[in-house]
Amino acid sequence: SPYLNTNSDMSKDFKNDMKILNDIKEHISDLLIKLQIGYYSRIDETHYSAIQRQFLAKQLKLAKKYVPFYQKLLKGKNITENNCFEILSNLPILDKKALKEIGKDAYASYVDTNWQIWHNTGGSTGQPFNFPAGGNSKFNLPGELFCQASLYKRMAGTYNLNIASIDGSRVPDEEINKNIFWTENKKNFPYGNIHFSTLYLNKNTFPYYLAKLNKIKPDVMRGYPSGFLEFASLLQESEHKLDFHLKSIYLTSENIIQEQSDYIASIFGCKVWGQYGHSEASIFAVKAPNETTYECHPLYGITEIIKEDGTHAKKGETGEIVVTGFQYSAMPFIRYRTGDIAEFGGTRNGIVILKQLLGRSRDYIINKSGEKVFLVGLIFGGHLKAFNVIDGWQIIQNVPGLLSVNIKKSHSYTTDTEKEIIRLFASKDFNITIKYIDAIPKTIRGKQQFLIQNIR
Repeated sequence: SPYLNTNSDMSKDFKNDMKILNDIKEHISDLLIKLQIGYYSRIDETHYSAIQRQFLAKQLKLAKKYVPFYQKLLKGKNITENNCFEILSNLPILDKKALKEIGKDAYASYVDTNWQIWHNTGGSTGQPFNFPAGGNSKFNLPGELFCQASLYKRMAGTYNLNIASIDGSRVPDEEINKNIFWTENKKNFPYGNIHFSTLYLNKNTFPYYLAKLNKIKPDVMRGYPSGFLEFASLLQESEHKLDFHLKSIYLTSENIIQEQSDYIASIFGCKVWGQYGHSEASIFAVKAPNETTYECHPLYGITEIIKEDGTHAKKGETGEIVVTGFQYSAMPFIRYRTGDIAEFGGTRNGIVILKQLLGRSRDYIINKSGEKVFLVGLIFGGHLKAFNVIDGWQIIQNVPGLLSVNIKKSHSYTTDTEKEIIRLFASKDFNITIKYIDAIPKTIRGKQQFLIQNIR
């Protein structure tokens, strides 16, 4: 308060009391979250479908009450747990472009100029999108925390773990000047106290990363596949080792290739899991070690696999992942197109199974005949030996049938590796130019963009 005399003993006592009160409030909040996680984790999955209906009905009712766009679409409809899926199926499928055009009518009416929680997404796809997050905190369980806790329990038996991340955190210049290439925060669960940044990781800075990692000795780690690959390569080439044992790693935010996952597992000496989600907080899917199948948690949101003709994929068919999230009501994501392609593997108690996660719908290259060749089928399913001796690569296309391939070699890379790569692309009617570089450029979020497709 501007009225406080900051030099008085009374005001100092008041500030101290407020600090204690805030600490108590934070502690109680953590306890409530743990109680909710404990409650939902004890529910048998045979009840998931019924709970999912409750959550969907609530989300649709909130949208009808507060969101102008859905007020019009849902006017006069009596939303119940029995008819909520039928109502959902008749709502339009929207993408980023459509939501941008709808504008503030896609926001809840209580979102104003003072709304503090905003998220950004889509920068790496060329479609950046800014939206209000959060909303009605009394809606349901904190789904992100519950799903994260469930994943950690599968990985290591408990979620009370020492966690560290490898991600695109930005570090202040004054910290970088002191050879600190990570950020720290108070809360350990669910993303860890220490966030090692991929933005500054290279051969020269690696010893500082390794020293910090050996000092904190995390039980589990999470983060970008490209970040773990780079760290694993540097660790393999160095004379140093990890002086602790990781229980598990989970990879998130980028495409996960099994050969790369296997390589990370061999260097870090632990099992590697996969997690698929996005900033819109509408899907949380988990892949167990050495599996291609993802399971989408039904208490986090609804997952549909929609074919090009607008119908839902049958088991074994592929389509685009369309999601309806339960986490945000300030701007609900209802039947939202992710741009990602998957093979539908059926359902079990509301758990949608993705037999394969095939990457983004735009992740294709065009050959000399003008045909689209999807990278997942060509490269990620090709089981190339080259994956074991490439530290990083990037494909750039400006002309049909021609590709520029940037490759960061490992010490085991040979002319046979190059021939294998050339043969692979030639088999699909491509000519390629290979350029060997020291590092793959990163996005502002510290990710590595595998494909730069300049043909529209």
